[in-house]
Amino acid sequence: MENLDCMTPDELRNFWREHNQCGWQRARKLFPGRPDGYIDVTYSLALYAEQKAEAMKHRASGNIERALMHERSCERIYAELPEFARW
Repeated sequence: MENLDCMTPDELRNFWREHNQCGWQRARKLFPGRPDGYIDVTYSLALYAEQKAEAMKHRASGNIERALMHERSCERIYAELPEFARW
C-alpha cells in the first residue's frame, strides 16, 4: 500500500475520485491478493484521502481548527485499517 501521507492534495483528491465509488475491480488493483474486507478497506482509504486533502487545504489557509478536525478523522480511519492496508 502506498503512503497516502506522502501525497499532495491533488494526488489525494485523485485517489479519492478513483476509489470512492469503486467496485471490486478497483479494489483488486490496490489489493490483488483479495484479503478479507479489501473492498470496504478501499472505501476507507478513499475517505482517508479526502479527509487528508481537506486537512492540508485548511492548514494552508490558516484554519488550524478545521485542519485538526480532519486530521483526527484521518487518525480514526487509520487506526481501524487492517495491517495489510497500513503504510
